[in-house]
Amino acid sequence: MKQDYPEPFGYFRAEPFGWADCAETDDGAMPLFEKQDVDRLFNALATARAEIEYEQQLSFRIQLEEVSKKGQRIALVLEQLLVATKDYASVVPLIDVGHEALEAWSGGE
Repeated sequence: MKQDYPEPFGYFRAEPFGWADCAETDDGAMPLFEKQDVDRLFNALATARAEIEYEQQLSFRIQLEEVSKKGQRIALVLEQLLVATKDYASVVPLIDVGHEALEAWSGGE
């Protein structure tokens, strides 16, 4: 979605004893905006940051759900292996390690 950003109404540059009007193409040119335009730009920036943070959190949750599903499938396979082989000494440590790894990756959630 394209936003309409305000155009500056002029340009200035720093001089030894203040600021001077100048052209956009001059060295050190800084755009001048109305205060409400600056406020609009800061609001747009805050909105963009919030959207990015939300998308990052959503992405992490999706990844966590996928890891959880894979971990559950692995645990199911290990439990089936345990039932089939009755080899408790070999399979139970694998189940424990799998649960510990999943908890460590997910931050204990």
